[in-house]
Amino acid sequence: MRIWSCSVLMTILLFVSCNQDSDKGSLNDTNKNGQSFSIGEKFSIHSDILDEDREVWIYVPEGFYDMNETDLQYPVVYVVDGENLFLPTVGVVQQLSSPFCATDLSPQMIVVGIPNIDRNRDFAPTNAMIFNDPSTLEVTGGADAFTEFIEKELFPFVEEKYSTAPYRTIIGHSLGGLFIMNTLVHHSHLFNSYLAMDSQLSWDEGRFREDALQHIKNDVFQNKNLFMATANNKYPWMSLQDVKGDTSLVMRMMRSLLLFEDDLKNVQPNGLDIQMTYYPNENHYQVPMPALYDGLRYLFSDHSFPEMAQYYSPENPKGDENLMKDFTAHFEMLSVKMGYEVKPAESYVNAWAFGFLQLGKPQIAEALLDLNIKNYPNSTHVHPAKAEYLERIQNKKS
Repeated sequence: MRIWSCSVLMTILLFVSCNQDSDKGSLNDTNKNGQSFSIGEKFSIHSDILDEDREVWIYVPEGFYDMNETDLQYPVVYVVDGENLFLPTVGVVQQLSSPFCATDLSPQMIVVGIPNIDRNRDFAPTNAMIFNDPSTLEVTGGADAFTEFIEKELFPFVEEKYSTAPYRTIIGHSLGGLFIMNTLVHHSHLFNSYLAMDSQLSWDEGRFREDALQHIKNDVFQNKNLFMATANNKYPWMSLQDVKGDTSLVMRMMRSLLLFEDDLKNVQPNGLDIQMTYYPNENHYQVPMPALYDGLRYLFSDHSFPEMAQYYSPENPKGDENLMKDFTAHFEMLSVKMGYEVKPAESYVNAWAFGFLQLGKPQIAEALLDLNIKNYPNSTHVHPAKAEYLERIQNKKS
């Protein structure tokens, strides 16, 4: 509960206030005094592929006292069902990466929300009935066209406008989770990480589940990550084994997910890391909240450098002389994994440096400040920070 309180507080108080042009608008709220706060920007993009205008909502990370604003590339998180999942996703990303919360459990990231026009059309990979309703055959099956819109029209729009890193994550729930899985198995080159929550793997009488399993068995993936969440949608008196044997319509989705997890136990995916998590205390509509947090924690589980705390100890068993070597090696590992040069955030390095100075370890402090100067030479903070350090150690000439 404490996590989400902090996330909501970040959403209300700490998002960037953006100057908005009349043609793009802002995502904001207004209190009784007429004052507003902004949580991002709203754009309308005409899609030739879909032959319609699509709205997108975009959040960009905030600087920390003007730090983290130069020479920095941001990974991008794309969220379908944007009207429902954009705000929770921004809150979780803030919680995991915000210097204001003193967390570096994920990189700071741009979040792009895509509100729906027709989710049955856009998320369904094939023409099939929804809840045995024959009329839905006419409106399903547009997932590949929606994917093409994201790849050929939305990606260029976002990447031209913002400083983006070549690392993308996509998130979806329910029918949106089906879309995430279809994107993974048929368009895996588009994203690096996939977060699918309570996905409709039972789509098309279970044919999609079999298709997805065959692709995961046989395809070669290039360093991809998948987190899947399964909610508890069974009757209270049923066991998980009961669900696996229940072929009724109401149990179809949960049954398909449980069987898919069983199938994966006998599969060794090539280049695809999979984590499936069951949430016994959450139903279909509740599961996005904990799954967003757990999923992003998992997908970026290697990002933080927890060993830094060891070096703050006066009796550090690793030896202070190894810090910069270990720190540099950590970000070299991240760079290989994520496919671009990942740099430690300027604000964190600056805070760590002056923390070491207060602990009487000026050599480490200076090495960290010099690293910031190397990584962010155009920042207005890194050189004054080094000057402040020199002043504190009484080296006023330097």
